[in-house]
Amino acid sequence: MDWFLQEPLLENQLISFSPGIGGVLLLVASAILLVGALVAAWWFKKTVIVGVLLVGWTLVTYSGLMISAGPGDIPVNLTVHDTIEEAIAVGRDNEQVELLAVFEEEQEEVFAVYQINERHLAAERLKVEDDGYRKYLDASVEIENGFLTGGDQFMDTFMFTTNDWVDNERASTYVSLGYADKDIESVEIELNGEWRDANVKNNVFIHVESTNETFPEAHRYLIKPINGKDLEVEKRQFIHEGHSH
Repeated sequence: MDWFLQEPLLENQLISFSPGIGGVLLLVASAILLVGALVAAWWFKKTVIVGVLLVGWTLVTYSGLMISAGPGDIPVNLTVHDTIEEAIAVGRDNEQVELLAVFEEEQEEVFAVYQINERHLAAERLKVEDDGYRKYLDASVEIENGFLTGGDQFMDTFMFTTNDWVDNERASTYVSLGYADKDIESVEIELNGEWRDANVKNNVFIHVESTNETFPEAHRYLIKPINGKDLEVEKRQFIHEGHSH
């Protein structure tokens, strides 16, 4: 691949398919060779002719695909921010962002839960570096107007298959996020008939789970306040691919 790339890849940069004129011409020639091989096999019935055309088709197709490859997206932003507050404020210059809780899921990442304009509840996955925090290109969820329309509590589960919440390309990742206007002792989330403990802090909670299974959309939350009656909430569906709600 290094022979074909026109410029070196940056750290964490992916390879994308971006054909130029040369790549397009080679792929067109590849199609012509393939059609020629099929015609030769049907009309001339000569193994040598068909074999030569197929070898040519293989080489031209490979060359066309390889020179059409180029530097693509960077799943992790190269900018390192000194604090979590600085990281989550990127792209929200005219908005009021208040960090509510930070959950250290692993040594190399944290989940930041924050409020936007006293209206929306959002969560974001950040990569931990020695000197700060990096943002992923697409690892955030947002419950729009949750603090205005959700009442005493609100929560949703987001299901991802392709973005930066997902660690395994074959897996689905389920991100459950919520808030309760009371002191919470614990929160349990029922997915696929099994209860999971969510991370809870400062009246917000989050649970992130990657799996090769596809869970049924109907699921439940069980919120246990420190002083008060347990609250169980039925949810009928996930928010797919992280669209805001």
